[in-house]
Amino acid sequence: NSDFVRSGVALEMALSLHSCARRGDLEGVRKLVEDYQEDPNVQDVHSMTPLHYAAKRGHLSCVEYLVNHGAKLETKNTVGQTALHIASQASPAEFIEVARVLLLAGADPNTSSDHGMRPIHRVSKSGNIDLLSMLVKFGADVHAVDTFMGEAAIHHAATNGHDEVIRMLLSYSSRWMDDCNSRGETALHQASAGGHLESAKMLLLMGNTPEWKHQFINRKDARQEDTALHKACEYGHTQVARMLVDKGALVHCINILARTPLHYAAAKSDPNLVTFLLRAGSNHMATDCDGRRAIQHATDPSVRAAFETATAAPRERQEHISLTRLNIVNDRRKAWRQAEAIRESGTDEGTLLKLRMEKENREKRIHLRRITTEQNDLVYRLRADGAQRAIARGWQQFKARKEEQRKEVERQRRKQKADMERRKAEAAAAERALMEKRSKEKKRMEQHQLEESAPPDLATMHTQGGMQV
Repeated sequence: NSDFVRSGVALEMALSLHSCARRGDLEGVRKLVEDYQEDPNVQDVHSMTPLHYAAKRGHLSCVEYLVNHGAKLETKNTVGQTALHIASQASPAEFIEVARVLLLAGADPNTSSDHGMRPIHRVSKSGNIDLLSMLVKFGADVHAVDTFMGEAAIHHAATNGHDEVIRMLLSYSSRWMDDCNSRGETALHQASAGGHLESAKMLLLMGNTPEWKHQFINRKDARQEDTALHKACEYGHTQVARMLVDKGALVHCINILARTPLHYAAAKSDPNLVTFLLRAGSNHMATDCDGRRAIQHATDPSVRAAFETATAAPRERQEHISLTRLNIVNDRRKAWRQAEAIRESGTDEGTLLKLRMEKENREKRIHLRRITTEQNDLVYRLRADGAQRAIARGWQQFKARKEEQRKEVERQRRKQKADMERRKAEAAAAERALMEKRSKEKKRMEQHQLEESAPPDLATMHTQGGMQV
């Protein structure tokens, strides 16, 4: 009973130490550690030490006292977090001093939790740039990735839209284009999906050449081959989509489902985004792998109205071109009739020369108008043909990948079938061998029984009888 009472008192004192650290009661912590010799590294059911609770609440004085009286800096709770992890999760300024005390005492800035999350990942999610700068000064690896989604610090900052954190990380390194998570997404994919306009602009400042920026802005992820524009349209972020297109994003890019950003904008029921993409040159007749056009993904009547309004422009343009050609023909007929009338009226040479010059000028204007119209028509046709060729090329690539996958599945199926037949043949051969063995054993036993049951011959009996006598 006395042992039980002593253990109960020790447990109560340990819980009191955690409670004092949680409240920031420095006198209570000092009394329990110095007067009652309580262990500063005692852990509760969540493997949390008093240092964890003091760091979680930002109690600087308690953190300093515990560190100076033997608290272990690398002790982890049930999810693998140290006190530095917990201090890095918060964004208020008082936690910066807590982290500084821990780092000066020797806390490892690159220690990982159960999911591979490091303090720099926590800081990038919370947006505390002062704490981020401190971690980097103490040796934190800015390119380290977690083991949960394979994301670096800049991915966490882009997901949460922390522009200043992104700017600081870009100042430390410029090779972020190659840093992708486990889904093959860059930080630009995540900023676009989250609708963080300034973060996306900041990330596009990385490029030093137009070719580099073109590759970065149109880079596809590994899961569905989406570009950043696909992500922005999928989640309905019109401003981000406008910025991406202005910076060089291709509106006719297709993903593995043969869908363009216009398909996702229509499915999101955003008429403004649909109108913008159509005016930017997106092909409204493009079909996905299911044979559906973008308008067939729209469920909102306003989106369908936007499609009808935007696609009416090419028809009106074609009507304008036809009307212009008709006017050219009418002008020619009118000029010919005027020339015939002048010739019949017998007008003098000066008037004829003046009329001839006016006719030539008029024909030049008509010719120039025709050339301009044909050039505009050619440009419009070339743009449409280029988009169609790109879509057809992407669709052919998609079908080729599907065919290769089908062939691979067929090869695996044939291989499994051959393996199964081989195993069946081996089993049948083993069964036949076993049956033959059993048959031979049976014949041998029958022969043995037959020999034992046969009567002895007379010579043997006579010999045995003589010996007995």
